[in-house]
Amino acid sequence: DDIQGIVDFCADAVQTGLRVKTSLNPFIPKPLTPLQWFPMQPLKLLKSKFRFLRDRLRALGVRDVTGYSPREAVLQAFLIFADESHADAILEMSLRDREPPPELVSQAFVPKPHDQNFPWDILQTSVTRREMWEEVREILPSVMPA
Repeated sequence: DDIQGIVDFCADAVQTGLRVKTSLNPFIPKPLTPLQWFPMQPLKLLKSKFRFLRDRLRALGVRDVTGYSPREAVLQAFLIFADESHADAILEMSLRDREPPPELVSQAFVPKPHDQNFPWDILQTSVTRREMWEEVREILPSVMPA
């Protein structure tokens, strides 16, 4: 429904006669935010949604369709969960256009429990993990594991 909503919204905007530009960017969990516990959608699904949106928007006359490619989004997720033990994989990815190790990327596709240890937990921030987790539970209590 959300994807079709984007198409419908852009169709309405195109009807006004204005030039419509879109930026399509998949959700990527970000460190030190309440969203760090949320899962990313699998690459195959992201690619399918991106193609669907790009094709529908172009059919409406929207010529400027930009944003992160689904592959770039998954690579970002890999880098978020990577640590120094993955330095060789990161180097291979950058030098030889290789994909990240599936076992690490898969971490981005599942919800995290509240006690999940993250590589960035060593950093001190003004907002505590507990405060961020409480925000998550207020936003989507039925989606996230206890």
